[in-house]
Formats: sequence, structure tokens, C-alpha cells
Amino acid sequence: MPNRFSSVPGYERFRTDGSEIGGAASFLVETAPADRRALYSSWLQASMGISDLLSALVGFIITSVFPESAVQDWAWRIPFVLGLLIIPIGLYIRRRLPETEAFTEQGGMATAGRAAGQRGPLRTLLTEHRGTLGTAVLVSMLWTVCVYAFLIYLPTYYTQPVTGLGFTSRQAFLASLVGNVVVLAGCLAAGRLADRVGTRPLLVGRAAAMIVVPTPCLMWLHAQPWLPVLLIVHMVLCATVSGFSGVIPSVLPRAFPVRVRSTGLSTSYNIAAVFFAGTTPILMTWAISDLTVYAPAIWVVIGSGCCLAALPALYRQVERVAVENP
Repeated sequence: MPNRFSSVPGYERFRTDGSEIGGAASFLVETAPADRRALYSSWLQASMGISDLLSALVGFIITSVFPESAVQDWAWRIPFVLGLLIIPIGLYIRRRLPETEAFTEQGGMATAGRAAGQRGPLRTLLTEHRGTLGTAVLVSMLWTVCVYAFLIYLPTYYTQPVTGLGFTSRQAFLASLVGNVVVLAGCLAAGRLADRVGTRPLLVGRAAAMIVVPTPCLMWLHAQPWLPVLLIVHMVLCATVSGFSGVIPSVLPRAFPVRVRSTGLSTSYNIAAVFFAGTTPILMTWAISDLTVYAPAIWVVIGSGCCLAALPALYRQVERVAVENP
């Protein structure tokens, strides 16, 4: 059955890397009951937390069982082999997952429109929704940067000699393992809470928290580089991230009309991921050496500022789309 994860006859799809996050988030938003939309959508980041949890578990086991020489020599390949197990699951989802009613209706309209010479979704996005696209990029900047900086990069940061922390790979994997448990639980808890109190206060509150919390956490860790402090600091940072990344997938897709929803979210998310989050490792390596060991926290603060500036415009667009496409 054709769906937004494959090609719809006569309906142009814009496909990018990033785990096809636009299609996944749009599907969750469109299939969820209105009073559980945030909880359903929170599984998007929670499922990423599960994958990170499994990878941290594998890393912790490998660094515990094998000596450092074996890890450097050949054991580092084990996680990549295990990662191949996702292929049959992905193929099954692509073949079996039904499409949402909203997208099916819009897909039929788009097919007729294309036959009449109207624009496809990508061209429509770039010509009619540039403002929304720019707003979504700024919001996605925090989403991608906080995940890349804190969940993905920090375990490496903890072991780098230039930081002066002196943690081992095994200790860093343990912190990542515990932190991803917090991410999984935190995303689902944030989604459930957002359905009760609304998404706006949670997003604003967590974006503001990511301005205030990270630097003191890293300062504490540098003052007392002990394993218990490491675990507490990483858990606090992961909880802060999960409160934002667990809620934003229920909001960003709704800023785009159904016909360009998957395309709009995929484009905005991947622009932010490529130009901001994707540069995190190399940027942080330089900044930590030449500027400050607190560079990861400052990088997230910049993303938080951009997000807070863009959130009012994002919600105005969400309300506009809801009126035009009830």
C-alpha cells in the first residue's frame, strides 16, 4: 500500500535522510486522537532513546568484556553488525503501514492537481511556505542541537583528555545508558503532561531551562569529576532534553498543511541537522580546545535562544493551519 514512506502515484514526495522524521512525525500527529496527540508523538523521540539505550548497552558490554586493544582492533565492529537487524523491521513497516485518512484525501487532491499542472509539494513549500519553513528551522535547531550535543556528543566529551575530566569509555557508556533511560521515560511523561496542560508552557519552559541548566551542570562536573556526579549531571541534562524533544514532534508538523507536512518537516529538520547539529562534533572539538570546556552548554544556549524567538510565530502558524484545515 502506498504511503508517505514510499511513493504515491502522481504525488511528488521529497525524501531526505534523518530517519524520514517528517513522515514519521506527520503519521503520528494525524493518527492520534486529539486528546493524546502529544503522547503519541512523544514516541518519536522516545524510540530514538530506545535505540540510543541499546547502543549504549552494547558499548558498555563491549568495553567491559574486551580489553581496550581488542576494542580498537576489531570489537568496535560488533555494534555495526547488530545494527543491520533494523533492516527487516524497516522493510516490514514500509510494506504494511497504512496511510492516514487526512493524507489519503490530500494525496488524491494532489494527484488531480498534478495532472492539471499544479505544483508539487516541494515547490509549493518553497514558494508558498518559506516563512513557516524558516520558523521551523529555528525551532528544529534546538531540537537537533540539544540531542546531538547532550545525548550523542557528551559521552565522548567525558573521555576527551582536553576536558580534563578523565572518565573511561566504560564510565561514559554507563552515563549514556542511564541517561537514555531518563530520555525514554521523560519523553513519554512530557507527552502525557502536554496533553493535559498544553504544549506551549512545556516547550517554553524546557527551552528556557536549557539556557539556565547546562552550564552549572558542567561546572559542577568539572569541579568534582566523580562517577556519581557524572551520572547525576548526565541524567539532569537528559531530562531537560526529553521535556522538549518529547513534545515538539506534536507541534512542528501541525505548522504545515497536510499536503506539504511531511516535506516541510523533513526539510526544516534536516536543514537544522546538517548545518547546526551535524557540525557539533567538529565544532565542539575546536571550541573546547581553543575557547572553553563549556562549549557544549553554550552551543545549546544559542539553539535555545533561536527557538524561543521563533516559538510565537510557530504557534500562530499552527493556529492558522488548524482554522484552514479543521
